[in-house]
Amino acid sequence: MDWLRPDSPLGVTVLVLLPVLGFVLIALGARAMYERAKLQSTPQTRRVFTSRVSMPAGDLEKLATDYYRSQGYTILRDGVPGEKTKEMIVVKGGQRTLIRCEVSDDLPTPELIEALAHTRDGHKAQRAVLLAPAGFTSEVRQRAVALGVELRDSVQIDVMRRVTEGRAESLSEMGRPLS
Repeated sequence: MDWLRPDSPLGVTVLVLLPVLGFVLIALGARAMYERAKLQSTPQTRRVFTSRVSMPAGDLEKLATDYYRSQGYTILRDGVPGEKTKEMIVVKGGQRTLIRCEVSDDLPTPELIEALAHTRDGHKAQRAVLLAPAGFTSEVRQRAVALGVELRDSVQIDVMRRVTEGRAESLSEMGRPLS
């Protein structure tokens, strides 16, 4: 234990570093406790998956058509113009997809999801996608998962818009005509 004597260099180093190390560990522990207390005092809000963003029927229809065309899909059948709901069938690589644009301010219901799944099966489509800017309740989301219906709310519709606009800009910069 000669190395621990106060007159040896190693002893002085150990006698100085141990209290400093202890103080640093106490400070880190106090900071961790403070952060934990701050997290516990912050009210945990439940995430709600609804929005009330409305969009004119024509805009959503055009966006859906432009987006799926920009992704290489062929539009087989368009819906009836002027209706609040537009359904179309798109095909890519032999896979048929039923797209439904729901522009009502009302939130879609589980019954709408069931009807869309039934329509998908009637058209022998492999996929069904519901575009609804109004958003979805958790019950509708659960029903859609169970029936294999894909949902697109205002956030995903905005992403579709940006993708479509970005593709249109890149094609116009290359001098290609837009299809």
